[in-house]
This record gives sequence, structure tokens and C-alpha cells, in this order.
Amino acid sequence: MQRITRFIKNIGYSATSAEFYHKVLKAPLSFSLKYFCLLILLLSLVYTGFFEYKFLPEFSKILDTGIAKVASLYPSSMTLTIDKGILSTNQNKPFVLPLSSIYKDANTQSTQVPTPINLLVIDTQTPFSEIEYRNRNTLIWLTKTSMIYPDSDYTSGGVRIMPFKDFKEKFTLDKKTVNTAIASAKPVLKNVVSIVAFAFLPLAFLFLLLYKLSALLWTVIIIFILAKIAKYNFSFSKSYQLALHASTIPLFLETFFTLSGIPVMIPFWYTLLSLILLFYFLKNSEVPHQVK
Repeated sequence: MQRITRFIKNIGYSATSAEFYHKVLKAPLSFSLKYFCLLILLLSLVYTGFFEYKFLPEFSKILDTGIAKVASLYPSSMTLTIDKGILSTNQNKPFVLPLSSIYKDANTQSTQVPTPINLLVIDTQTPFSEIEYRNRNTLIWLTKTSMIYPDSDYTSGGVRIMPFKDFKEKFTLDKKTVNTAIASAKPVLKNVVSIVAFAFLPLAFLFLLLYKLSALLWTVIIIFILAKIAKYNFSFSKSYQLALHASTIPLFLETFFTLSGIPVMIPFWYTLLSLILLFYFLKNSEVPHQVK
């Protein structure tokens, strides 16, 4: 509890106290690195809380809608059977599943990037040929003996063939089987949502920490040069220490702007604010001009 209290006080000191920066120069680099790591962890918690509040409910809703959509795509009256390498269906006409039934904005009219109209066609009466495959304008065609699909991508023109003879046992697919499979997969997909929520915090922490420590290098270089000009003889490591603490207010502001969606129109505002705050604190503190 004392460490948390000390950390909170150091946040306040880094944001407001000129005298604190005098003490920072006397502290080891590890002191400032620990502070910065804890600060990034705090902000990562804020980002995680925002993510889980803002996006997880919507993601769960989209997942539920998608599962229901997938279940509705399979006709209740259709049964597919693969036996001894032969696909048979109880439907008299070919079954066609348009791509637009899944993706409403599917671009079927583009001349620059051709896209198929259909996602799936089941036609066990017509023998396979590449011309017949293209005529069906589909990604996947199930024939009597094979599944035909594009080689790498639809625009390449090539196709791949997966023969049904690889099915060693009789396989039957009907509406009941589809519903059972979806019901079994639903808890797994829900767990994926929980895993994403659990993993977001450490991923956000690592990303922010590595990104900020590397991006801060430019600020440190500027601090080191300006300090020389102002006759503050700081070592490079001390310049890094000062930059870690001077980033406190910019970090909080950046988090606020990011989560609120407010654009900042000032170029390099983060670095500029860090420099202004740091040299303001140095000017108003009793920092000696010779610091190793």
C-alpha cells in the first residue's frame, strides 16, 4: 500500500513539482524506469477498461448475430451425404449461396478486382470443368465427386480440387447436425472473447512501454542538446531520466485525447509539451549546472 501511495505522489510531483526534478537527478536511473513502467501499467489499465466497456459488449453482440446468421444459411430441408467418395443431396435443383447473404456490401460489379457473386454452389449433376466453374461465378463448387475452390485467390484463374474419396467414412450433413455443431462451438467462441479481454492488458502494456521508451529517445536527444546549450551539463542517462518524468502530463493528455476521439492539430505536441514542462521545472528548481 505504501508503494502505491508513493507512486501516486510521484505522479503529482512529476506533474507539478520543480524541486522533485532536482531530486530525480540524484536518484538512480532504475528509480525513473520503475516509475515509468508503473505509469504505463496504470494507463494500460485505463485503455483496457475502455476497451472492455466500449467494444466487448458490441463484439459479443456481433458474435451472437453472426452465429445465428450462420445457422440460418443452411436450408432446413437439405441433407448432404458423402458415401464412398460420392456426394449426394436430397435437392432436385442446385443449391446456391450468394456472397451477399453474408456480406451485404459484397462488390459484385467491380471491373478492377473481379469478385464472385456466390460463396457456394452445390451441383452434383454437372461434371467439373474450369469453364463450368467460372460460369457459376462462385468461390466454392461442390460437384458429385469433388470440392472445387480457387488456387490462392479468385482472380488468379487457377483452381484446386479436393476429391471426396478422401472421406473414409460415410458423412451426413443436415440442419440438425449444423445446429449441434454451432451449439458446441458457441461456448468456445465465448471463451475467445474472454481470452481477448484477459490478454488485452499485458499486450497493451508491452506495446505502450516499448513504443514510448523508443519514441522518447528523440525527446532525450533534444533535451541533451538543449541542456548543453543552457549549460546544464547532464549526462545522456540523466536526460533520459528527466524525460521519463516530464512525459507524465503528456501521457495523460494523450490517453484522454485518444479515448475521447479529440484530434490534436499541433504537430509534435507531445514532445514540445514535455520539453516546455521540463525546462520550466529546471528553471524554477535549484538544479546545479554540473550533473553526471
